[in-house]
Amino acid sequence: INIPEMKLKLFEKAVLVAEYPVAVGMPKYPTPIGNYAIERIEWNPWWLPPESDWAKDAEKTPPGPKNPLGPVKMIMEDALRIHGTNKPGSIGHAASHACIRMKNEEAKTLAWYIQARSSLKNDEKLLEKYSKNRGSTYYVALEHQIPVEFIYETISVTKETIELLPDIY
Repeated sequence: INIPEMKLKLFEKAVLVAEYPVAVGMPKYPTPIGNYAIERIEWNPWWLPPESDWAKDAEKTPPGPKNPLGPVKMIMEDALRIHGTNKPGSIGHAASHACIRMKNEEAKTLAWYIQARSSLKNDEKLLEKYSKNRGSTYYVALEHQIPVEFIYETISVTKETIELLPDIY
């Protein structure tokens, strides 16, 4: 994930599989640079307010349309998450409290891609179960962790273009 580019790029065996626009941490709560790993996935997650000043008066939120995590969250160490959102207009902006927000359908696609390849829960009927039972949370432990690299590069180079990106932090 290149923070200034606000893109998540999914690679499998060094081949680019997919690209997704994302929201990153706002300047007051920046997304940290570094190497992390997705350890587990939660479908229809609860939002539990973190121990932070910005959430001191917040209450936990059950799964559903008001949940700020959307239909799925992918959990990494240091309380970092890649998740859906109930604020799709925030995608493409520095708008979160350090986590990575994705459009809900894209978050589900990414989470299933990871789950199907990295856990024993890979029967596609599970996706239907998660959707039908939106009030229930499903926890999926991964057989092996999925590496995630957060980088901060203000220059994006492709075969055709060189793009200068804003320094958001």
